[in-house]
Amino acid sequence: NVWCGCDACRALKLRYGTNAASAIFWTNDIADIVQEWIDENQPGRKITFNMIVYHQTEAAPVVVNDKGEYVPVDDSVILHDNVAANIAPITGDYVSSINDSSNAAMKKTFESWQCLADDFGAWLYDISYGDKQNYVPYDTWGNSPDMLRFLKSMGTYMVFPEAHIGGVQHTNFDALKQYLWTKLMWDVNLDQT
Repeated sequence: NVWCGCDACRALKLRYGTNAASAIFWTNDIADIVQEWIDENQPGRKITFNMIVYHQTEAAPVVVNDKGEYVPVDDSVILHDNVAANIAPITGDYVSSINDSSNAAMKKTFESWQCLADDFGAWLYDISYGDKQNYVPYDTWGNSPDMLRFLKSMGTYMVFPEAHIGGVQHTNFDALKQYLWTKLMWDVNLDQT
């Protein structure tokens, strides 16, 4: 969770209010270079680059306008058409609904990035890494539908719920949880009871 402290990066953070700006410029530049090569060597092929929005890049380079809407600080921080924002709010309260006040910051993160990218995904956490020896799965049974409905309303194209994938310390509910997440991703309005 560290960031470059050179004069150029510090100046970008001062101008845009977040380290995300330098990551956006870098990602856009790389995506353009690679797409130019693809256009020359594999005409017609299009790929999408994913910029991970995580820790130092979670705060979007946006301001709130007179209408209360998020808008980019300037057009240079808008992700190019072939770049998607993959939002990974690690500090979210995953045991509570996205609509709970404890998740106001996480909700703001998703909403603020919406004006910067045509496509974005969500990298969610269904496990606690606080105890490095015994990863503890979160109790997200009741709030998963709320989260997926919210993400669908935002136009999210991809959801990755990082969860326990086995090992010595795991619950017997891992497979059931994966099954429910999969079903809910196909239809966020399913009754999970």
